[in-house]
Amino acid sequence: MKMSFNRMLVGSLIAAFLWVAPGRAQTVTGAVTGTVTDPSGAIIPGATVVAINVATTVRTLATTNSAGVYSIRFLPIGNYEMEVAATGFTKITLAPVHA
Repeated sequence: MKMSFNRMLVGSLIAAFLWVAPGRAQTVTGAVTGTVTDPSGAIIPGATVVAINVATTVRTLATTNSAGVYSIRFLPIGNYEMEVAATGFTKITLAPVHA
């Protein structure tokens, strides 16, 4: 009786895992991460980075950390223009990227 219960429990757990696992791998958002540097390769902390959704023009803002790194997460899937601005530098707009 105990062996049969254990088999049933293990079988149920495997079935539940197989049913749930495919749903966890899907996502409807993307992310853009990078490092802002000047032409000489020096990092730019405190730079403002804006991801602009090409289809909706929604703007999502980030600021680089002390290592010049930014991360914009949970963006709806789509194409984004990237604007980068920092004190003492000319603002640039980068060609669309896919997130």
